[in-house]
Amino acid sequence: MRLKSNKSALAKAVDYLAVQDYSVKQIRDKLLRRGYQPSEITAAIDKLIEKKYLDDEQLCRRYWQMYLTEGKCSIRQIKAKLVVKG
Repeated sequence: MRLKSNKSALAKAVDYLAVQDYSVKQIRDKLLRRGYQPSEITAAIDKLIEKKYLDDEQLCRRYWQMYLTEGKCSIRQIKAKLVVKG
């Protein structure tokens, strides 16, 4: 059962990604919370990866560089933050 939306999982994920970048794990968790079926979520994520809208490696590199540039976190803290993001 979906909450508040008649959109497909793919359309909802694109809406999320239009605002900011997310990891595969973050998108999966958001869509699960919205009540989408796991099979629909997997199909949407596969399509987004294929179209390069989701790229965990690139996202990780950008976050790594951002955290490193800020200089407020140790390497260990940066790694922990990235693990949480998925």
